[in-house]
Amino acid sequence: MTCKNSNRNCGCREKAVTLGSGTPCNEEPCSEFFSADCIIYNGEEMSLGEFKVSKGERMSCILQRLISYSINQAADIPTVRISSITEDSARVHVGEHEEQYTVSYKDVCEEDWHEKIIGADIDSIIISDLNPSADYELKVSDSQNESLIFKFKTL
Repeated sequence: MTCKNSNRNCGCREKAVTLGSGTPCNEEPCSEFFSADCIIYNGEEMSLGEFKVSKGERMSCILQRLISYSINQAADIPTVRISSITEDSARVHVGEHEEQYTVSYKDVCEEDWHEKIIGADIDSIIISDLNPSADYELKVSDSQNESLIFKFKTL
C-alpha cells in the first residue's frame, strides 16, 4: 500500500517537525523513519537503578546507555554517560563506583587511545582538547573489565 503523505520536511532541520498521532494511508498508518539523533524524549523522568532517562535526551543516547547498562551490569562496570559536549570538550559521568577507572577515548580517525583516570570519589571528568565536528569513541575500564565503546560527536 502506498502512502499518500507528501510532507517531506522530516529529520534534523532548523525547524522542528512535530507529528500527531499518525497519518492514515487508506486504513493503515504511514511508517515514519527518523534518525535516533533527531528524536528527543519529552516524557517524565524515569529510572531503573543507576539507569535514568531524563526529559530532553536524544533517543540515540538513551539507546546507547540502555545497551551499555545491560552489558556493563554483567561486567561489573558502572553506568557511563557523556554530556555537555562542546566543540572541544565533553563531560564523562561514571555511576556509583568504589574503585578507580580508566576513561579511554580517541578520534575515530586516529589509532592511539588517550587515557584519563577517574578516582573512586569522583563521579565525572571533563575531556578537553578535542577537535571540533569530530567523531570520537570512548570506553571505561578497570583492571579486569571494559565497557562497551561509546560514540559521540563534538559540535
